Amino acid sequence: DDGTVPVYNLFQYPAEQPAEYTQRKWRKLKELCDENILIIVDNLDKDDDPDLNKLLELGCKFLITTRVDFSEYGYEQLSLDSLASREEINAIFNEYYKKPLDEKSKGCVDEIIDIVGGHTMTVELLAKQMTAGRITPEKMLSKLKEGGISDSGSERVRTGKDGVLSTRSAYDHIRALFDVSELEKEEIYILANLSLMPHTGVSAVFFHDLCELESYDDINDLIFNGWIRCDREKDYISLHPVVGDLAFDLLDEREVDVSKFLRNLTKFAKENDFEKSGLESREKFAYFLYDVSLKVIKIERETEDVVFFLSKTPTYLYEFIGFKHAIDCYNKALQLMFVLYPDEHIKVAETYDNLANLYRIDGMFDESEKYLIESLNKKIQLLGEYNSKTAESFNHIGQLYYDTCNYKAAEENYLKAYNILIKLFGNNCDDIATSHDNLGTLYRELSDFKKAEEHFLKALDIRKISYGNKHKKSAISYNNLGTLYSEMSNFKKAEEYFLKSLEVYEDIYGNNHSVTAKAHNNLAILYLKTGDYANAETHNLKSLGIKLSIYGNQHIVTATAYSNLGAEYILSKQYKKAKEYCTKALEICVFAYGEAHHKTAIIYNNLGIIHYELGEYSTAKNFYTKALKIRKSIYGESNSETSASYNNLGMLFEKLGDYEKSEIYYVRALKIRETLFGYKHNTVGDSYKNLGNIYKSQRMYDKAEYHYKKSLDIYKCVFGEVHKKTMEVCDSLKEIKMLCSNNDREKRF
Repeated sequence: DDGTVPVYNLFQYPAEQPAEYTQRKWRKLKELCDENILIIVDNLDKDDDPDLNKLLELGCKFLITTRVDFSEYGYEQLSLDSLASREEINAIFNEYYKKPLDEKSKGCVDEIIDIVGGHTMTVELLAKQMTAGRITPEKMLSKLKEGGISDSGSERVRTGKDGVLSTRSAYDHIRALFDVSELEKEEIYILANLSLMPHTGVSAVFFHDLCELESYDDINDLIFNGWIRCDREKDYISLHPVVGDLAFDLLDEREVDVSKFLRNLTKFAKENDFEKSGLESREKFAYFLYDVSLKVIKIERETEDVVFFLSKTPTYLYEFIGFKHAIDCYNKALQLMFVLYPDEHIKVAETYDNLANLYRIDGMFDESEKYLIESLNKKIQLLGEYNSKTAESFNHIGQLYYDTCNYKAAEENYLKAYNILIKLFGNNCDDIATSHDNLGTLYRELSDFKKAEEHFLKALDIRKISYGNKHKKSAISYNNLGTLYSEMSNFKKAEEYFLKSLEVYEDIYGNNHSVTAKAHNNLAILYLKTGDYANAETHNLKSLGIKLSIYGNQHIVTATAYSNLGAEYILSKQYKKAKEYCTKALEICVFAYGEAHHKTAIIYNNLGIIHYELGEYSTAKNFYTKALKIRKSIYGESNSETSASYNNLGMLFEKLGDYEKSEIYYVRALKIRETLFGYKHNTVGDSYKNLGNIYKSQRMYDKAEYHYKKSLDIYKCVFGEVHKKTMEVCDSLKEIKMLCSNNDREKRF
């Protein structure tokens, strides 16, 4: 979310080039910066930073620490003396260690301070460990010298080019302190698990629960001894980055158990219980998970707990963090699985399913199909065909073919899944209800409304018996029936079921949840169809408000809400508003996915409609052509989205009076639709009607009458005698008869 998240959380989108990503971060900085903003930069070396001038032009205040001269930039410059004297370094040590030292111990401390180059954090930790009785200065000095580090000649610790102690050297010193301190097993367990957390920290209570600690005693001891930082106002704990790196290394060195932490964190994510984390929103919890997953990916250990976390977490990350990192998690999980399990293990097949689902959602259908077929073959090999997991694979493949408009293959796979589940469980289980949903959705798309209704009602009956009327799964059935009755123009029934669905979701999830937003969106679509634009706008704005509060104003989910509002304003003829919202949606989609994505094509298509209605036909043609090009590249020629683009271009050329081109596009749309849906489908009827219109305009009345009659037969079959579309074609046929009669009279005269 470019609007609200910190700059360091601006992640690179899959389709974004590095230069584009950098430019977007600069835009974000410019948006944030004014004279009231302070940017703090630590240890800046201007010679190594080509973007320094760009940074200083942001118009905000700066506080910079550096060892180079900045006077040429016109900023006030203060000279800070380094803590170089023995008295100043000793003052830091004495702040934390109050007991008197004998001459021998004092000499050891002085020698240690020399070896570590006066590194203040190391001096502080040394004093705290001595106060706690964990180490003696003699033992620490011996440990440093064991590692080949002394205070003389070439063995003295290396420093950076600006005189600063190198990070690696600081790490070595603190590691020596850590080893000498001989921390208890439970303390190492806490530090290693805390190293997986973001440096910004975590609620102490949440961390305690994740690790299933018996008490807070060890955490408090580690705070007292300086290993853990504590923000007492927020009750947050964290590790200094150097300590965090050290503790992270212990994960593998000492094979520290992270299973409780990872499994509990996955459980919180699954239950959407972000409030227990002390974070304010699902989005912040997702970024928290993202930070943890970046570290877990780096763990060099093939363990089931790591595999479990990496194979489950992407489900909760995808909608906020995006496609690329989710894929990285799954691939790392697979890499570990190939070490832990044989290639034929069922968990490998399940991870293939997860990868396939991500690729399907992102419109990469060939990749999705590849992983789904791999998964199915492994499941049949391991479990046999008659198994619920094999049925699940057939359902997934059916879903992919449904999305790509290969309806025959979709039906074949859905029925295979259904038949397996019936044989295994009989008629009344939730998996059977899901199969009924899949078949119902397919038949609804094919305009076989009777079959669709039969399957949706069976699914609802199963769920009512299993869960009752007020369960979220019953709400799925209410929603499916609402969508079906809306397609059938039975708007009263559709509204009844959509309102039931909304009521259940609000009871379960509350008013500010993505599922509730979807229910509002469904009602908005219904009211658009009935011409109730005021109600449609109310529900669309509610949906948008929820999505803005969850995702912010630059997320792809919010883009969908903008696009929906744009579609509503198209239908209510508020084209200026429609253009505003579609343009917002387009900007987000292009950033997130690039130009050649199916969601970008939808928005191009809608912008084409807007400019068509505004009479800006050249611009409309440009958008329609862009949408068609994308759809052909993704779906190929034989797809409903491609046919819709041909249809729109046909309408455009009809409006321009170029009937020859219009006929070409309308015929292409008709052929695709007949191939996909067969003869008796409402969109096939639309194509025949459109062709009838252009033949009527050219006074080719016989052809017009033939196509209108075809359209009428289909509409009667699909919608019945009294539907609006049926009656409109009846009127067109009457007009043709009248025009033919007038034409005959003209010929006689």
